[in-house]
Amino acid sequence: MSPKRSRSTQATRSVAQPPAPPVARTGRHVLRSSTVGALPILNEFLRRMRLEDFLRAALPPEDRRMKLSPVKALLVLLRNLLVSREPIYGVGEWAARHAADALGLLQQDIERLNDDGVGRALDRLFLADVPSLVLAVPARAAASPRAALPDRQWELCPRLPGPTIAGPRRFGANPAVDSRRRGNGAVSRHGPHRPR
Repeated sequence: MSPKRSRSTQATRSVAQPPAPPVARTGRHVLRSSTVGALPILNEFLRRMRLEDFLRAALPPEDRRMKLSPVKALLVLLRNLLVSREPIYGVGEWAARHAADALGLLQQDIERLNDDGVGRALDRLFLADVPSLVLAVPARAAASPRAALPDRQWELCPRLPGPTIAGPRRFGANPAVDSRRRGNGAVSRHGPHRPR
């Protein structure tokens, strides 16, 4: 039989800290490696949509007791959902692996980001005027057709067919059928039918 240990002598469990990004040190220089991924492209879309401005206007006034702005926490949660879909309890660890400026945060904000903070931000979102927010964001995108598209759209997606000299190609169009179409008649395999 093993001797019983009292509660005071038992090993206590330490709280898990988010993993720090890899660091290389040489003399007085420090190099930190962070993941960037698709965040710059996503940030460009979010900036053009002005989503941060809409969230600030829709959410109730910020509480001074909150360590992290609910708007920042919601935007980090949105980036997480669009890029890697980590659960809410893993958002802090996910953010620690990424560059802070790519998430729109400062380094100390990443340390404050946890499931409690994200949950409080979601509570603030549910207190907000969600219908007006849901209508304002698409209305902004519709008012300015290029609002959500980067200028470098063909550079970002080089495999998409771009515009040609003759204009955009209509997918599914058959040039042979289009050349036989005349007047207001229908086209068949025997030629155009003309009304009598």
